[in-house]
This record gives sequence, C-alpha cells and structure tokens, in this order.
Amino acid sequence: MRVGTVTVRQIEDWWLAKTADGTGYWARRQAFHTLQHMLSVATRKRHIDWNPTTAFDLPNPPRRVARDHLTLREYRSVLAACASSEELLWVRLAGEAGLRRGEIAALRRRCVDVDLGEIVVEASIAHVTGAGVVERPPKSGSARIVAIGPSLSAAIAEYAEHEQLDAEDRLFRSPFDGGPVRPDTMTSRTRKLVARAGLRRDDGSPRFSLHDLRRTAATLAREAGVDVEVIRDQLGHGHVQMTTKHYIRARANPRLNEFATAIDRLMQTRDGTTETFEQ
Repeated sequence: MRVGTVTVRQIEDWWLAKTADGTGYWARRQAFHTLQHMLSVATRKRHIDWNPTTAFDLPNPPRRVARDHLTLREYRSVLAACASSEELLWVRLAGEAGLRRGEIAALRRRCVDVDLGEIVVEASIAHVTGAGVVERPPKSGSARIVAIGPSLSAAIAEYAEHEQLDAEDRLFRSPFDGGPVRPDTMTSRTRKLVARAGLRRDDGSPRFSLHDLRRTAATLAREAGVDVEVIRDQLGHGHVQMTTKHYIRARANPRLNEFATAIDRLMQTRDGTTETFEQ
C-alpha cells in the first residue's frame, strides 16, 4: 500500500484487526506511532496533503489488571487448543512444572531425567538488544531441580524420541536457524493460543500470558495442599513472600475448602437434598 493512499478508515480497521488477533496494546501503539512518523515526514516534504493519523482517536491504555490464574477447567481448555506437540509441551512445562519461558527455551534433552521425574534448570534464553539471542544463568542466579509428574515425563520422552533429539539438543529450536527458540516467539504464539481457547477479557485482550501459566501451576499446587515453601523451591524464588504475593491466588489456601465443605454438609439432609426453610 502506498503511503499516500492510507485513509483514516483503514487505520481504524487495522487497529481493530490487530486487537482481534491478540496483538498487545503497546505493540499496536508502537506500530501506530511508526506509521504516524512516516506520514508526518511525507506531509512535511509535501508528498501528501495531510496526515490521516491526526484524525484517528488513539484508544487509552488498558487499565492494569491483577495477574491471572486459570482454573483447572480453563487450563485443560488451553491444552486442548494447542496446535502442535511442541506447543503443547511448552505449555505443560509452564503450567505444570512452573518454568519461566526463558528456562523452557534453554532446556536441553540431557537436563530432563524422565525416570526420576526431574528437570535440571541450568540456563535461560533471552533476547538482548544489540546482542541477539543469548544464554545466561536462570533468574535466580543458580541451577535448580524441579519435579515433573509421570504424564509430563512420558510426554517429554515421546517428544524427544519423535524429534530424534540427542543429549545436547534443545527441546525447542528455531525453524529458521536451528538455534534456541526466541522467548518472544513463544509469547506471540501464546497470544494465538489464547484466541483459539476463547479466553479473552471483555475488552478483547488476552485472558492470560505464558507467564500466567506459571502462576497457574503455583495456585493449583497450593489448592491441592502443597506447602508454599515447596512451591517456592519449584519456582525458583528467593523468598516465600514473592511466591505467596504474586504467584498464588488469594483463595488458594486449601484449608478454606474445609470451611465451605463443613457448611455444605450441614446444609445436606440424609437423602442428599438441600434443606429448605419455611417462612
């Protein structure tokens, strides 16, 4: 499309389309400002008569919302929406093992012991401006061992066999150069996964991010009765306060269920129906 043919209507349609496909607000805003700058230069040099971006009402940034956690049912719907075995595996590593996206990208086959049900998290992948994709220590600064269940262990073993991975091969590789997959690629694919799973907020923004799956793992574990210090060690936090404040949903205390269960039992009659009260 030629710069001189851009219309306000086309800008509005573009904004709505990018919102619908899950592109984040700040990415849309940055792209808009790039277009705005190009059209401003074209106007200044008299290549076009006016800049149509000046007539576009740029929406305000979305209000900051609380970090999200998925219910077990929602998490299962996410698994069902995965488009490939690769995508399914990294979602499970975040949602069931609590790994960060950079840690998932850095995983090598030798780091996974499917017999013991353990993963050695020894590195993280990050994209650094000016340096490209780099490998560095995990966020905690040192390696840690995380536990994985039998079904996830089996899934990793099956995936590794199918992909014919050697010990030093990464589980997830870029299809372009065979190097590590970029964490931002995982993030963009997660946005598409959100759309397929139908988990959006009222304003159309994604209902969860890849990192929110890590929070989901912490919350589901706590609801199942796992001690918070064990969850802290699994996630690689230095302090348990980080785990409880930012990663575990407020009602995740399993003992609260004792309260609800006790009241529910009191309200049940012997034949299983709920007591009713006459005025």
